Amino acid sequence: MGSMMSTRFESIASSTTGQNIPESVLNLKQDDYRRLADDTLELISTDLEDFFEDKNILDADVENSAGILTINTTKGIYVINKQPPNKQLWLSSPLSGPKRFDYLDKQWKCMRNNRKLYDILKEEVNQIFGDFQFSEEF
Repeated sequence: MGSMMSTRFESIASSTTGQNIPESVLNLKQDDYRRLADDTLELISTDLEDFFEDKNILDADVENSAGILTINTTKGIYVINKQPPNKQLWLSSPLSGPKRFDYLDKQWKCMRNNRKLYDILKEEVNQIFGDFQFSEEF
């Protein structure tokens, strides 16, 4: 029974789906995570602010403060926030629900379904407002 216990409770790093977490995600330094997360939130914020202004969209706004990006739309409120202990970005979407993203292969990806934060946001902003493109991938 002792051998079963040691095998059963052996510590492994895994995501919420039970998949092994890639080494690059585990080894991401906190300073690098903070820089990448801040840069991503700033890019999203700036691109959306410019888009809303250029298209004269008055019923939407963006606020980026203290690691939390809030996007108010006619379909509801998006929240993207940093999760430093997990080195993740979390998305709460009024259209697709909550998701968690890890920095993998130079992009923020959801390890549950391998979807990129970039793709989800681009699709949903296009669905709500039409004709939107980010200035670069993240």
